[in-house]
Amino acid sequence: MALDSHKLSLSAALTADVAYMLCTVFCYFWPQLASDLMASMFHLRSLDMVVTWRSTALGTIQYIVYTYVLVYLWTWLYNVLKRA
Repeated sequence: MALDSHKLSLSAALTADVAYMLCTVFCYFWPQLASDLMASMFHLRSLDMVVTWRSTALGTIQYIVYTYVLVYLWTWLYNVLKRA
């Protein structure tokens, strides 16, 4: 059984976007804690973070596109390897 690359990629992209939106809310209400968590996660000394509608929209678009492309490639590779 082959995986449907489009459906899996779209569902993963939308799931990643929901996670991103929750993260945006977290950053908006608790900016210092979010900054501290992100700085430690990405090995940064400091993280200047300003949450705006524009930054949220751009981040949302990035999450959707990147996740869609990566999951699409993953399912394509999975289907190729499964046939082999």
